[in-house]
Amino acid sequence: MKIYRPDYKLYAYLTLLSIALRLVPFTSGNGVIDSVINDIATGAVASTIVAFLIDKADCNRKNKEKRTERFHTYLFLNQLIMYLLQTYADVCKACFKNVDYSKQEKTWIEWFIICKQKINDGGNEHKEDRYSHLVLHWRLNSKQVVAELDNLINNKHILKLENVMDQNRCFALMQLREILTTDVNLTSSESDCDFSMFEAINKDIEKWISTKSDMPSFNIMKFAPYELWENEIKLLAVLNA
Repeated sequence: MKIYRPDYKLYAYLTLLSIALRLVPFTSGNGVIDSVINDIATGAVASTIVAFLIDKADCNRKNKEKRTERFHTYLFLNQLIMYLLQTYADVCKACFKNVDYSKQEKTWIEWFIICKQKINDGGNEHKEDRYSHLVLHWRLNSKQVVAELDNLINNKHILKLENVMDQNRCFALMQLREILTTDVNLTSSESDCDFSMFEAINKDIEKWISTKSDMPSFNIMKFAPYELWENEIKLLAVLNA
């Protein structure tokens, strides 16, 4: 995205020119004219410095406004991504009542490992139902993320004009969409409870997050299951950092 900056070269050139006129020995043979030229050069230096400070303050204001605009443009997407990654924690709390997960905080990858282990080690009586529950909730949450990605991508031309999206951000959103739409291959079959597709998707998402410096650090954020308000506060703290 475009960052507003003063034209440093222009201001440096004007300042050096004004200083040169003031310092280089110059005489017209008329003391009054020489004095006027020196005064003009001195005033030009001061005026250039003042103009630079005003321009810099204006650029800082514009950049702050654009950061705020970008914050609100992608806030809903970031919230939906967080809800998606929180799926594993929510399933652990909903499906395994023998352990109090309500106050435990872990990264989304740690929650997946626990969720997978508990489903596989939980016996065959409820294994298929719990796996199907996980697939259902993942699909519901991922569809919401994809819908918001489509909304942003479809409006990319307007967002580019408003300087809240560039080609790199648009490509990153398309990458995430491609990753999440592969979950159509997730099976809720009662016969295998295969986690290989989850593992593949998780690996792609983890890599996608780690390579996007302008995205929240979801890979190291710790979530508690069904603690939407507390997790929202954590997300906002990261986004405002």
